Amino acid sequence: MIDLRRKGDSEMVDKTKTTLCRWCGKSSSLIQAHIIPRRFYDDLAKDGGKVVILKPDRSKYTEISQSGIFDSGILCAACDAFLGKLDEYGYAIFKNAPTDQEHLVVDRDRMPVGYNLRCDDVQEAQKFLLSVLWRASVSSHDFFDKVSLGERYENRIRDIINNGERVTEGDFEFIVIRIFDHPYDGGLVPPWGGRWSDGIFAYVLYLPYFKIIIRADKRPFTDPFTACRFLEAVQPQALRLPYAGTSESRYISKVAAAFRDREAGRYTGLK
Repeated sequence: MIDLRRKGDSEMVDKTKTTLCRWCGKSSSLIQAHIIPRRFYDDLAKDGGKVVILKPDRSKYTEISQSGIFDSGILCAACDAFLGKLDEYGYAIFKNAPTDQEHLVVDRDRMPVGYNLRCDDVQEAQKFLLSVLWRASVSSHDFFDKVSLGERYENRIRDIINNGERVTEGDFEFIVIRIFDHPYDGGLVPPWGGRWSDGIFAYVLYLPYFKIIIRADKRPFTDPFTACRFLEAVQPQALRLPYAGTSESRYISKVAAAFRDREAGRYTGLK
């Protein structure tokens, strides 16, 4: 597995620092909080054929680690444990790749369209995804530098989770995608946020076997996402899309080329 730590993190493993927790706002000793729950990385580490794919702009990303991405400046122990309850449910839903034999959903023409994730509490799963997005936004780790929610959405996510509010489509909309035939299945690429062709703003998160699109815009998604939204009592719960031609396939091609160039001594950065 590729090292996910920033330079100098290895010297801070058993240390904490006192400052304001970004979740509760109280002065406290902050801990090394994982942005994406560590259990997802533990599963990857057990399989030597899986790697975490990162932007190859620093040589440190070729080092070995099984710790995952963490940040020592965002959460106190109590708030990390509070969000950890969401992490447990999110892990139960998203830890495995859905299979065609057990989870496939077909349309009236018997064409495969997606997967039944068998998620009985979509609200809880949505809050888990929002908590990961929030952590990515407030983290200073450069893996997450393309995710910036801004104060409005960071506060809204805290309010939804802290107050036990329902997640509504007026705030966020979720599309869960399983990309099949992925040559690096189980790998992770950096999350990002941006406007789509119709001008809607959304963020994209990656878990080992899923791509999650989270709309942070008042306008609803249009086709093709209207065919499958991650909602309660709706099937399929995850779209099934091919790897070929995706933005992820283009990114992975650049990553592979960059690593080949680095090994040949001619690497100049990811273009």
